[in-house]
Amino acid sequence: MVAPTFFDEVTDYVYGIGQQRQRSKDYFAELRSLARDRDAAALYHLGLLQKEGIGTAQRLKKARRSFEQAQALGDAEAAYGLGYFYLKGLGGLPQDYALAKHWFQRSDTPMARHWLAKMIFLGWGTPANKAKALKLLAANTDLYNSEVLTPQYKEATPPSDHKTPLLFQDTYSKAKAPQLDLLSGTWQGDFLELDPSGTTVMRSLPAQLQVNGSGVALTAQLQVGDSLATGPAYYTAGYLGLGGLRLLIAKQYTDHPNFTHMLTDFSGLALRTTLAEGKRMLLAKASADFPVWGEPAPPALLRLTKVVSADAEIQQAFAQQSNHFIRMWPNPIQERLLVNFELPKTAKVTISLREHYGSPKYQETLFKGVLPQGAHTLEVAAPPTAGLYRLLVTHNDKVSERILVKE
Repeated sequence: MVAPTFFDEVTDYVYGIGQQRQRSKDYFAELRSLARDRDAAALYHLGLLQKEGIGTAQRLKKARRSFEQAQALGDAEAAYGLGYFYLKGLGGLPQDYALAKHWFQRSDTPMARHWLAKMIFLGWGTPANKAKALKLLAANTDLYNSEVLTPQYKEATPPSDHKTPLLFQDTYSKAKAPQLDLLSGTWQGDFLELDPSGTTVMRSLPAQLQVNGSGVALTAQLQVGDSLATGPAYYTAGYLGLGGLRLLIAKQYTDHPNFTHMLTDFSGLALRTTLAEGKRMLLAKASADFPVWGEPAPPALLRLTKVVSADAEIQQAFAQQSNHFIRMWPNPIQERLLVNFELPKTAKVTISLREHYGSPKYQETLFKGVLPQGAHTLEVAAPPTAGLYRLLVTHNDKVSERILVKE
């Protein structure tokens, strides 16, 4: 029987710094040998190395199976490992708060109690209860992480925004993938970090996306909070591939004073665009990972609006069309068109574009909704083929029309 201090040594090595390749392989080989004899602690620590990719390639499914075998033999740390995997949806397991809570309660290790307190404070799979969470953390005296987290929770309010993800999904499902020419430019708005189940907004950070160029020369710049990265990109059928833009994003809460930011690799954005309140809106579902942990980042959404540049030349062009309700720039158009108009009062507005002659082969509603009194400037994509078109703006019972040319 191997002395328990060996497993303590392995744990310290995994969570320490300066791992060495050969030493990692030696630990992995010894644990695998012990695990063949169905040693519960060896199976758990083998799973830990498989999860972290130490001494072997990272294998989350193998780690999960090692945890399952260790837990079946009564290992409490393995029960915590299973709870963590269900919490995050790792190793081929579904994301499941009820099962995460079940295994944390079965474990009763300091880390299991710590995560159980976090679930209770954040309202993950259970009604948020700040007082109960703080009580659990205060009793978890064996864990420094709980000591660090406690004052942050004392000053914080548990999240309660369950509505936004549902509204976002509803709008996203009805919106269209943007054409690249309409995607180009600068977009600003919010980065919404969700809980692991994707049903609650944990926090909102300012965000900006810039897309420039085309084809192999396409580039993207993404900013979340105060972190920014730029790199090559590609675009196809509503998906903006980012090639792993790496941002260092401040954590909402931290378990350690030296671990205040999370390195996050963004691999792509699944995009949809729509018009809302007279503005072009870009909706995005982010794909991202935490490279240090080798885990997917929690679900995240972006709600961005197009920054429409109406410089002096454009304003002058609008002013020269003051005798028209609809003012446009440029005309003829190639890729994008700015449409400007002023409403005397709040109105139901529909903006549509159709071919000018005969029975139209092309007609599309560009916007439909209620806009407030005042001036509005919208950016719309050009029709796909050259020709003469009619741009119609219906506001309440009035219809205004302009003719434009697509080159």
